[in-house]
Amino acid sequence: MCRVLLSLLPFFLVTTLSASSLLELVGAPDSTNPFNARTIPIGGEAAYFNPSLLVDQQDSAKAGFFMMVESLFIDHFKKDPRYNVTEEIYQAASNEINNVGNDVPYRDQRFTPLPTKGLLSDRGTNDYDDIKMVIALGATKTIIEEWLTLGLYMLLPATSVQTQTPYYNDEREQYFSNSLHFELLEDRSQQFNIAFGLGGKVNQYLHLGAGLSFTSYTLTETDVYVPDSSNPAFQILNTSIKVTGSLSPHFSFAAYPIEDLIITETVHLQSDNGQIELQNKTQVWGWDYGDDPNDPKKKVSHYLASSGSMTYGYEPLRVGWGISYAFNLGHDYKLAPVIGGMWSHWATYENRHGEKPQDRWSDTVTASAGLHLKHEERQVGFDFQFVQTPVPDQTGRETYIDNHRLIWAGGWTEYFEFEKVTIAGGVQAQLQWLLYRTTMKDLTRTESDGGVVDEFPDDAINYSDPEQKPFASAQGLQTNNPGFPGFRSGGFLIGTGLFMKILY
Repeated sequence: MCRVLLSLLPFFLVTTLSASSLLELVGAPDSTNPFNARTIPIGGEAAYFNPSLLVDQQDSAKAGFFMMVESLFIDHFKKDPRYNVTEEIYQAASNEINNVGNDVPYRDQRFTPLPTKGLLSDRGTNDYDDIKMVIALGATKTIIEEWLTLGLYMLLPATSVQTQTPYYNDEREQYFSNSLHFELLEDRSQQFNIAFGLGGKVNQYLHLGAGLSFTSYTLTETDVYVPDSSNPAFQILNTSIKVTGSLSPHFSFAAYPIEDLIITETVHLQSDNGQIELQNKTQVWGWDYGDDPNDPKKKVSHYLASSGSMTYGYEPLRVGWGISYAFNLGHDYKLAPVIGGMWSHWATYENRHGEKPQDRWSDTVTASAGLHLKHEERQVGFDFQFVQTPVPDQTGRETYIDNHRLIWAGGWTEYFEFEKVTIAGGVQAQLQWLLYRTTMKDLTRTESDGGVVDEFPDDAINYSDPEQKPFASAQGLQTNNPGFPGFRSGGFLIGTGLFMKILY
């Protein structure tokens, strides 16, 4: 009974939420079967993918180096000049253009556009090719022989501990990169991942496990003083940054109804890879803050307050399963075919600015298959996986870029026995193909229906005109939305890695 209670203990260690998006993207980069690690792990990676299988692992420590080449493209289709925002926008003023204020919901605010010729960056100039390097570390340690095992697994970007790059998914991105971005790639593959797991054996037919993933939470407070409102380039700043950690639980079981047959189930809760809370106070000399000391509802603050938040590496609720049976081939070889899948509740997705897509994302099902050849001197694995995109066709205002992916992977591990320890070395390679996708904006969609926003509305008034007539150039649709009129996306992710393991 004591052993059963110990194996169930991790299920009660539940704290606040977080996630591990890099692990979901590249799998276990130091394993022979990186995309079937929920069913066939070979070490510490079980701490994240399926901690109930830790109890089957021999005590070990391993380290690996993984490099991924991103060869990606987003072709921004040519925009007809008649849709450009003209320079007359500077002479225009209307409620439709300038309805920015605290009384307007953030997502519903419309921001005054810049003339197309005056944008900071040319449309579609972002470079999507990159090389990512990752260090993998893992370890397992027996707590109670054959009954309880502890595991640790980490993926650490080699170039930075954590990278977070925000961008907007609509016309607001014109003020920044003026390009489209891969929503579930880019900075999500440059975030650290740390997972702890505990696996326990209830009996010969059932193993239970649970784990915790660690991530960071940042609060940034910036006080800004502008001595001269006519020269806002000169500022005095004080910035306070507080970084704390949070933990996210995941659970699993492994069933063994007959010898050599394994059935697994895993649950990873909805989470993110870190949040940043932004709070700013700005004082400008000579500025009218609009506070009324005679109105008790308006507090005299003497500063401009603004706040916001950013969310990185969002992962939805994920439920995975797998089944494998090991066939004896003779000469101490066993061949284990494996099939599996994972359901992901992407309908709850929030982007980097904490906003939910207007065109709701879909829940997805990922399908996996593989082979695992095992011998006391070596292990060989082959994986295939299809990853369905949750992103619908982006025909309206928003432009989230994501593609279906076909994945192939293979790995080899060779074991060398010595008197007191066994040392293993291995290689792994994977290819992910982002299936080509073409999307065009639907001009029949109205703005109220989530269509492309007319950033220079037809009723914009020319106040420099004595008769204050509307601009002729404002008639029709004008937009700097970098996703208009359409785009095509695709590419490849090519990864390779080396790893070493010590078993003792």
